[in-house]
Amino acid sequence: ESIATVTVGAGGTTTITFNDIPQTYKNLHIRVLGRSTGAYTYSSLYVRPNSVSTTRYSYHSLYGDGTSAATAGRGTAGGDTSWIAQNISGDTATANNFGSVIVDILDYANTNKYKTVRTLGGFDANGSGEQGFFSGLWMSTAAVTSIDLIAASGNWTADSQFALYGIA
Repeated sequence: ESIATVTVGAGGTTTITFNDIPQTYKNLHIRVLGRSTGAYTYSSLYVRPNSVSTTRYSYHSLYGDGTSAATAGRGTAGGDTSWIAQNISGDTATANNFGSVIVDILDYANTNKYKTVRTLGGFDANGSGEQGFFSGLWMSTAAVTSIDLIAASGNWTADSQFALYGIA
């Protein structure tokens, strides 16, 4: 079920926040069609539940560019201040090209376990883009009641779109 949608207006914004998330679903599903104003080919999409920026996040990543072997990575709990969800198009990527990302937050309302996330997405940079899969852990048993979606460099550009869904 659709919970909320946001389309960024002129001037952009650094953070998209979904507040007052109902606690009645099993999982959350977020769809992002975004581009940042950061002066790079790409920018990371950070996902931060409940605006918590303490270092209690970790992630695993697997991504490739279609021409070379896939690259794997990880970030350990204690070093990251949000989930690194995926890379999206930046200001120097192909004009008017937006990255797309799907974010699933599993058992977000369950207060008896840590929260996990999985993401799938990518962007095109005129043949040199990237596709990737990330998974992550937030070492907190708190229910997720809000979500911040942050462009790691610059702002979200106008016409970037975000949709939050509840999955039964």
